[in-house]
Amino acid sequence: MGKKPISYIHKSCLKFTLPKAAYEMNKSEKIDSAFENKQTATDFFVKGEISKACDSYLNSVKYLRYIDNHETTNMEKAEVLELMISCHNNIATCQIKLKNFSKAIEAAETAQQMCDALESNKSGKVMQCLRERSITDEKIFFHWCRKSHFLQGKAHFSLKDYKKATDSFKEALKRAEHNEKEKNEIKLFLSKANALLTQENNRAKKMWKGAFRKNSSEAMVSSQNESTNDIRIDSTKNANEKALPRELEKILQRNKSIAAQESDGEDSSRSITDSSSLYKFLGFGLVLAAIGGTFAYVRKKNR
Repeated sequence: MGKKPISYIHKSCLKFTLPKAAYEMNKSEKIDSAFENKQTATDFFVKGEISKACDSYLNSVKYLRYIDNHETTNMEKAEVLELMISCHNNIATCQIKLKNFSKAIEAAETAQQMCDALESNKSGKVMQCLRERSITDEKIFFHWCRKSHFLQGKAHFSLKDYKKATDSFKEALKRAEHNEKEKNEIKLFLSKANALLTQENNRAKKMWKGAFRKNSSEAMVSSQNESTNDIRIDSTKNANEKALPRELEKILQRNKSIAAQESDGEDSSRSITDSSSLYKFLGFGLVLAAIGGTFAYVRKKNR
């Protein structure tokens, strides 16, 4: 059995074509690439490969962002909006599963803002083109917009921001009139968020109530201490005043009356004399106190 012949291909026959970057594509190529990436993302999501699905949805949005609105027709704008809203809602769904809750809120808010813009101009040409593409008002304002609010609520709930979660679930519930299954699911999340929000508010009330009570009790104790100190000062003052000898009180009164008659030279000399007598009296009292203390010390020691 002979050897198989070897075939050779000349390098001149080989040709490699690199894929175009988004900024190199024309409008149609960008829209087609966005649609292909969306389909790939959906396949990944069904298989449970959430991270790959999220990346493909993000790639789809990237192509759409390179499209210049000034160069597109109303029908092309309608097609771009359809892809953008559904991709952003799907990105939010993936980010919640990946526990990237802040990114999920950002994506869902973007989808909601586009729905709100369409709702504010229902009679516009883009809305007419969407209807021509079989995109009904119910799908835009009830399905897509409800999904945006619901995904925001779930992300806020996971971040324990129960106030924003409650608001988002209420908005989603308003748009769930025609779908009983989704309505019940939203009600379940809303009841949980309301219960946790009530618990959070009650804890905050108790905390602030305890803080105010503590501050008021501390202020009361402080005022009582100040009143006690004032009473002690007054009682000490009264005791000191009562302890003054009668002779010292007489000298002080006499000194005051003499000070009022300073214009009279003779009275001034009397004031000086009385002042000196005051000093003598105080000095004599100090000497007596010292002798008494010494005597008491010696007597105690002899015992």
